[in-house]
Amino acid sequence: MESPIHSSVHSSGKPNLDSRYRFFDAASTTKCCEEALETFRHYSQVEFANPSSQHLAGRAASSIIDKARATFAQHFKVEPNQVIFTSGGTESDNLAILGVVASVKSNKEALKIFYSSTEHPAVTQCCASLKSDGLHAQPIDVDSRGQIVKAALDQAIASIVLDPTPLALFSIHHVNNITGALIPIEFLAQHIKSQIPSAVFHSDCVQSFCKTATPVSHKNQPIDLLSISGHKVHSPKGIGALIVLNKDLLNSKPKSGQGLRLLPTSFGGGQEGGFRSGTQSPALIAAFAEGMKYTFRNQQQLFNTALTFNLEMRKFSQERKLGIHFNSGLADSKLTKSEFIPHIINLSVPGFPGATIARLLEEKGFLVSTGSACHSSETKPDPVLEAMKLKKDLTTSAIRVSIGDTLDSQDFPPFLIALEEVIIRLRALKPGRR
Repeated sequence: MESPIHSSVHSSGKPNLDSRYRFFDAASTTKCCEEALETFRHYSQVEFANPSSQHLAGRAASSIIDKARATFAQHFKVEPNQVIFTSGGTESDNLAILGVVASVKSNKEALKIFYSSTEHPAVTQCCASLKSDGLHAQPIDVDSRGQIVKAALDQAIASIVLDPTPLALFSIHHVNNITGALIPIEFLAQHIKSQIPSAVFHSDCVQSFCKTATPVSHKNQPIDLLSISGHKVHSPKGIGALIVLNKDLLNSKPKSGQGLRLLPTSFGGGQEGGFRSGTQSPALIAAFAEGMKYTFRNQQQLFNTALTFNLEMRKFSQERKLGIHFNSGLADSKLTKSEFIPHIINLSVPGFPGATIARLLEEKGFLVSTGSACHSSETKPDPVLEAMKLKKDLTTSAIRVSIGDTLDSQDFPPFLIALEEVIIRLRALKPGRR
């Protein structure tokens, strides 16, 4: 039996999952661009040697990794050894947190870890595991917009300042994967370090990488560590990176941080400067670099497309009186003062399960999400929306609509009409609702 989702070409000429499906779930993943796909194929089938081998072919494969690493180093304005390739955002988040914790293994009770209550599970579950082992790991509250509550942050800072030897690790993401909330991490990191200079600040930048107008992109910012992932920027799945913006964390005897630095959490052949042992994939790494370059080149175009759709959806909802509640705020045209990016829209239709809305949209040919792809099989309210203290009828009826480059303006009217038809159908089936 043929799979319902197969390779096809959209009527616009753009490749898509299927001529029957339009992909409004780009926050979960993106398709490989042609440059990344061809690069991956070449270094998987033609120049496929193990980069750790000492023969000619191995050295050539190693040079491919060096070239890709230099591309990322140039983008972030760091030295090549400050780019550590991993299997993706989850491993990068775990390496950042567990690697810092490993540096105080003889004095773990002195380290306090804080993270926003709306972090990706790669951070929240990692911290929960550390807490179960007796470490101090505590979430920081957010408000209904998904922004850090200043009083809660200041309380966390105060609890550290009072310690005689303050050791602190903060992990606060740049863009939330469920709502698109844009967190001012540079400001928060500076605020924290103005009072705790030795604090280490990590940020999950998986959803913001190559999407925000003001990227975290150089070593002089107060961010120490940031995580990125390949499959969010038109590269293959299974590749990511941890960028060590603060080179001092790589030193065996750090100049600051009272001993806090980054240590390996896995061991083996010593690849990636010893921080991530295991045979490297030149194909994945080189494809990641190509996907990053492609996404960065098309960043403004995608931003404009996403913003147009965002505005059209809100206008349509208001004019048609659909009763939609937007859990994501509206981004401004330059993201200069915005608290959200336009690419991700989280919305609720109170009274109707989000999973039902998503399924009915799928029947009409539109693919959306009910939350993080990592938790897509769960029927419980999304923990991000709960952390924002939204009412239960909003957290249970939410869907996430996210825009990628498989879409253009001609895809928007059919989606909005389909959404309206779904809402009308559900209300007709529920007595007492109009």
